[in-house]
Amino acid sequence: MIPDGVVESCNDALKGCSSLVPITIPVGLLPFDCDEYWPSDDNYLDFSDCTSLKDIYYKGTKNQWLFESSFPAFVPKNVTVHCSDGIVAPFSESVKVPEEVVSISFMTFYCDKKVKEVTLPSTLEEICDGAFMDSSVVAIVIPESVQRIAEKAVESSSLKRLFLPKTLPTLESRAFAFCNFEEVIYAGTKEEYEPTGICLHYKRCNGCI
Repeated sequence: MIPDGVVESCNDALKGCSSLVPITIPVGLLPFDCDEYWPSDDNYLDFSDCTSLKDIYYKGTKNQWLFESSFPAFVPKNVTVHCSDGIVAPFSESVKVPEEVVSISFMTFYCDKKVKEVTLPSTLEEICDGAFMDSSVVAIVIPESVQRIAEKAVESSSLKRLFLPKTLPTLESRAFAFCNFEEVIYAGTKEEYEPTGICLHYKRCNGCI
């Protein structure tokens, strides 16, 4: 069991733990070193040695695990995650993020090749670093509530269609880098869109190309 209050981890934490079964994870723990901006091969919680691990018990809810913890990108797919409100099911092709969620956490859908469509809630305020990076998501509607789309949030994804609200969120470096868009629809006018500096090859503003 990892005690409550622990908030960061590193690569060596589980080294050689081939007999680890199961593990309990507290709310608030991150699967990487907080001092590092992006996880690398030597600063994230590596489960590769945990060959006997079949179950993880997370003290938060399923929504907290999926959208706030950043753990889904690092935990092996064959491990069953038990939360306070039930067992976490794998993402399907279509995911509806619950209304109470305010942030899509770091690398939530990173490298997910199954999810095609994600419906974001009207409560969402932030899409964090790498949230959809290198995923198979093909369409996203950004709610008006979103204030920030972080660095590399959707970089190198399969995104084809993007719907942007009139009040644009802050877009950080490479938020949509290497996305091969077919259509971008902006709720405002062309005059309102152009000064944003968002370099997207395909865009439609209020129905006008």
